[in-house]
Amino acid sequence: MPGSQLEVQQSSGSLELTVKGRLSFETAPGIRQQGREAINAFQGDEVRVFIEPDIRGSSLLFSLLIRWYSDVRKVRKALQITGLSDDMMAVARVCGLEDVLPISNH
Repeated sequence: MPGSQLEVQQSSGSLELTVKGRLSFETAPGIRQQGREAINAFQGDEVRVFIEPDIRGSSLLFSLLIRWYSDVRKVRKALQITGLSDDMMAVARVCGLEDVLPISNH
C-alpha cells in the first residue's frame, strides 16, 4: 500500500491541504511539518483540509488534524475539514471530535 502524502495548493484566498494514502508513524511527522509550514507561510484567510476517502490511519489522522487546528488558530485563520469517509466520521462522533474540529462530511 502506498505511503501518505500531502498536496499543498493556494487558490483565491485559501490554502488547500489534501491528505492522501496511508498515514504511518514514519510518514505522519513529515506530513505534519509540511502542513504546519504551509499554514504559517500562508497569507490568506482560510485553510481547507481535504481527506481522500481511502485514507488510512484514523488515530494518526485525527492527531494531525488537531495539531493543524492549533496551528491555524495561532495564526488567526479559519479552518474547514472535509472528505472524511463515513467510517472516519463515525470515529469522530464517538470521540467527540466533531464538536471540537470544524468537520463537514460533504
